[in-house]
Amino acid sequence: MQTIKANILVILLILVFSGYVHSQGYEFDQGLTTAKSQNKMVLIYIYTEGDRWCDKMVSEVYSKPEVQKALNDFIFIKLNAGSANNYTYNNEKLSATNLSKKLGVMSYPTHVFMNPDGSQISFNYNGMSVNNIPGFLDEEDFSAMLNYMKTGKYKSEDLSKYF
Repeated sequence: MQTIKANILVILLILVFSGYVHSQGYEFDQGLTTAKSQNKMVLIYIYTEGDRWCDKMVSEVYSKPEVQKALNDFIFIKLNAGSANNYTYNNEKLSATNLSKKLGVMSYPTHVFMNPDGSQISFNYNGMSVNNIPGFLDEEDFSAMLNYMKTGKYKSEDLSKYF
């Protein structure tokens, strides 16, 4: 009986920890592969080390349990634009900086959404077609953005309606 309880506890801990690890973020290449195999939308958080707005995003938004839970609806990729890493995107090998530029990033932090096949998602924001959201978002706006994408409202509604 003790063995069964111990095994159940181990399994529960693995399940809880694996969800926590995934909400902490995949590497770019691994995340795209996982998104394709799980048929899940991708959220890429593009940041630079030591940037105060990126640090604020982590400490005030990503650290919240509700946000952590919502991130599990996506394949969450963290991309440090200042790193020396190289990635493959659309059969092209790119530095982290060049990949960020290819994704339309002009400031940090920036959030990019992709379909499970790795194609960037465009949506309307303030009447314009955009493919990323730059800048710090507080928890309420960030959660609204996640819900907007998760529910498919991006296909027909302007994001500015929600924040």
